[in-house]
Amino acid sequence: MLKLTRILAPLVFLPAMLLPAGGATAAPADRDRFDTFAVDFTTCGGVWEYVTGQGTNQYVSKVQKDGTYIEHYKLHAQGVGSLGTEYVMNWSITFRTSTRKTKINQRITAISKGSASNQVLAFHYDSTSGKATLTEDCRG
Repeated sequence: MLKLTRILAPLVFLPAMLLPAGGATAAPADRDRFDTFAVDFTTCGGVWEYVTGQGTNQYVSKVQKDGTYIEHYKLHAQGVGSLGTEYVMNWSITFRTSTRKTKINQRITAISKGSASNQVLAFHYDSTSGKATLTEDCRG
């Protein structure tokens, strides 16, 4: 019986070694949510206003099936500017990284609860082209 087991055991495991492995699977996403301190500024209206506040930050990171690594941050906060204006701030930042390139997309909004203008800042970076752009849009 022992001799038969020694002969059959390798035959049982042989298909496992010869058959191709299944498709690559990505690990589950790491997630975190926490309260945080927020700092922003607005230059709309030609005046610099420094904004501080508190809010909630959400963080998600995940390795994709193709090996690309993605980090995403979202912040929602409320604060008061140095000139006394109340603001609601929203940030969205995404980093996408692979062995050959990095892309960063960032959007920051400062929405005034008063008569001051609302501000939208957008930043984009692509390491493949080396191009970085920053745009500001003032509304209201």
